[in-house]
Amino acid sequence: LDLKLENRELTTYLTNNLDKINMPVRVIDGIKYLEIEQLEDIYPVRHAFYEEKGVHVLVNNEMGLKTGVTSTAVTIMESPGSEGLEVGKVKKGELVNILRTDEADLLVVSQDGAFGYIPASSVPSPEKVDINNKPVRELQEKVILDRTRLVWEQIHDYKYFDRVMKYGPDEGLDVLSPTWFSLNVDGIVLNIADQAYVDAAHAKNLQVWALFSNSFDPDWTHEMLSNEELRAKVIAQIIAYTAIYDLDGINIDFENVYMKDKADFSSFVAELSQLLHQQGQVVSIDVTVPWGSERYSLFADRVALASAVDYVMLMAYDEHWASIQSPGSVASRDWVEKGIEKSLELIPREKLILGVPFYSWVWSQIGSGKVSSKAVGFNGQKLWLEKTGADVAYDPETGQNYAEALVDGVRQKIWLEDDVSLNMRIGLAKKYNLPGIAGWSLLFTTEDVWEQISDEYPAKGGNQ
Repeated sequence: LDLKLENRELTTYLTNNLDKINMPVRVIDGIKYLEIEQLEDIYPVRHAFYEEKGVHVLVNNEMGLKTGVTSTAVTIMESPGSEGLEVGKVKKGELVNILRTDEADLLVVSQDGAFGYIPASSVPSPEKVDINNKPVRELQEKVILDRTRLVWEQIHDYKYFDRVMKYGPDEGLDVLSPTWFSLNVDGIVLNIADQAYVDAAHAKNLQVWALFSNSFDPDWTHEMLSNEELRAKVIAQIIAYTAIYDLDGINIDFENVYMKDKADFSSFVAELSQLLHQQGQVVSIDVTVPWGSERYSLFADRVALASAVDYVMLMAYDEHWASIQSPGSVASRDWVEKGIEKSLELIPREKLILGVPFYSWVWSQIGSGKVSSKAVGFNGQKLWLEKTGADVAYDPETGQNYAEALVDGVRQKIWLEDDVSLNMRIGLAKKYNLPGIAGWSLLFTTEDVWEQISDEYPAKGGNQ
């Protein structure tokens, strides 16, 4: 790899610590393809496409690419010498790319893509072309929004992005956080990013803060955090990905981490953030409410983490979650408010973004005191209500609407995530003057959600 950044310190860091990266492939009819533009960023190669002839040319320094101007009009032949088929013509004074040279003939590509041989004597003064990597990304200033309206997007595998971005700042959204990067064994960072996604987001004036998770694997996480070489390797990979894909930020989502790794995790985030900031990246980190289990909450030193990053996303949901046997709200009003207040004792207000759920659980009483649950988004809730005909009533204890119904002899309950709960959560963000909200996840939303956010939580002056 020969990645080159505008910042000398970052380039040196990559040179010293980056030995390999993962690039997703696109499979078409069983054939695997890489994005050619990204190959040009990663390796000292250059690609040209001659549309008229349908010819692609990929060259590197080892091929000894040269260019030259013809001293006379000449015919391009399919084979060396004057025999064989004629494949094109070159005018006097025309520039040709020379792919290979021998004593009598040159293998060339003309300006219109004709590919073949011409006499070496027709180009008297060829010049060698040195293919060096252009900087992957020019230095840019970190862009901090006056108000951040972010949504995470669950992406499980690589698929070439070929849809239109529906939402942007005018529709209530400023930042997309696709789940693209994940820690694997031996400090490998898996990558399912897509340049077309970033380009489409930027065309919609959206920032892209790609999510980087630890795959919720405590052993892989410990292996990386406790090994200085692996830590540097992981950081180098993340820096490389931000540059290659022209990202605006990284969202760190480490969960299920051993308490023994608490200090090392803080140090890792500080080092990663310091280097990402040099790359003009906005750095955010996800935390739960500041109580609960060691591996999902207490391992996070919120004071230290907040000092290193730009934003801390408070995942103020999963008060009740799938695996427990006690049905209840995903995030009741008083529980969320307590989470905000306790978090503000540790995290500066201007860095705390309120995470909001765009999903709820349908709880089913399946007998013998046992319950099961199923996650549903806004559309799923609507379908459930239509199917069951359940009456909806406001529950003042949770600040949400509630409904229950008997379905095939099974009692089902749901605390709804709807316009009422969303308004309640936006109200809390405003009450505590927080700099934004972040929703999990885009998959669960409908257009009504974004219309409400746009109306009740509009962008501020710096959201351009």
